[in-house]
Amino acid sequence: MCRHSSLQVEAVRLRQAAEVIAVGMGSRANKAELYYIASTPQWKNVILVQNLTEIEERLGSGSCTGQ
Repeated sequence: MCRHSSLQVEAVRLRQAAEVIAVGMGSRANKAELYYIASTPQWKNVILVQNLTEIEERLGSGSCTGQ
């Protein structure tokens, strides 16, 4: 229970500071937590993948170029 409460507090703080994209990998990803962490709209900001290659394909290699 304490972990869930801490997650709620930190997720709210993070969403206030930035747009949050939550990425879950594998069949054991906790979808409920990912949807809670992500900014709205969650359908856009929650990404479920099976491996690291799929993350790159879904997010694109140029999303954070640092330029």
